[in-house]
Amino acid sequence: MSARRPNLFDYGHKELSQDAVICWLLDWANERYRNVDPVLHDAGLRFVRALFAKHCRDAPERIHDVQLGVQVSSIDVLAWINNEYAILIEDKTESGEHGDQLRNYHKKVLDGVIVAGNEVKPTRDNLLPVFLKTGNISSADRRDVERQSLCPPYRVFDRSDLLNVLEDVDGNSSEILGDFRSRLDRMERELNSYTCCPPGEWGWAGWQGLYLRLEQELGHQGGWMNWGYVPNQTGGFLGFWWCENGPAYLQIETRPWADTEFGFETKLCFKIAVPSNENRSETRNKWHSEVVDTARKCGL
Repeated sequence: MSARRPNLFDYGHKELSQDAVICWLLDWANERYRNVDPVLHDAGLRFVRALFAKHCRDAPERIHDVQLGVQVSSIDVLAWINNEYAILIEDKTESGEHGDQLRNYHKKVLDGVIVAGNEVKPTRDNLLPVFLKTGNISSADRRDVERQSLCPPYRVFDRSDLLNVLEDVDGNSSEILGDFRSRLDRMERELNSYTCCPPGEWGWAGWQGLYLRLEQELGHQGGWMNWGYVPNQTGGFLGFWWCENGPAYLQIETRPWADTEFGFETKLCFKIAVPSNENRSETRNKWHSEVVDTARKCGL
């Protein structure tokens, strides 16, 4: 059995490396590279078109000019297409939004802090803000990004969107692109490991995959739910919270990095908020019995 070949992005997996790949791919969309490498040129075009499609827009039929800025005024990537459209990209791997960074970058571009070569200032009609995330993202975090009161709003471009862009690209045409797609494919397999591996082998991504599935299964019932990393003094945990129209909520806690003889340290918690101290024990015991009885009926 042959060993898996080394992958460049196992070593360059941080956001700056991903910024470089994004810019590299966008640059290939330029018409002047059509005959240099038709495969990479087509991949670049597909990427640009997919970014426009996120905003329900059609990309220009001809892309004759692509200008790129990386980490200018703290903006990850700003791409000027044909000196007319500005694609503002906030690039994330595993981390999420923090502070008011999306709002601040949006304002900087519209205020003309960063302009193209001929100093064309973007307007709301030709600005396309994108939150590009190759790590896993919860539905709640996705909504938080897209529902900000910004005009135009950010649109999430996730790993599955990137894989759709790259799915028909011949990996042999470019080792860089082949390695990038290979790593994204592996991340997708790790996310879905919960469907075929025992829980002790899931790891961080496998638990995230389970949480995403729970979102799908429970989403139609209403209430609220979210999942993510919760830091604390013991090292934190990856949790999932769900509440269906009531004070009680389910919480799953796992520490995928805490390997034990039984696999990863995992707890399934049921928590309830009781406003009054008077009935706290009675209410807790009532719900405890409900949960345990239901679990037994389900074979847990």
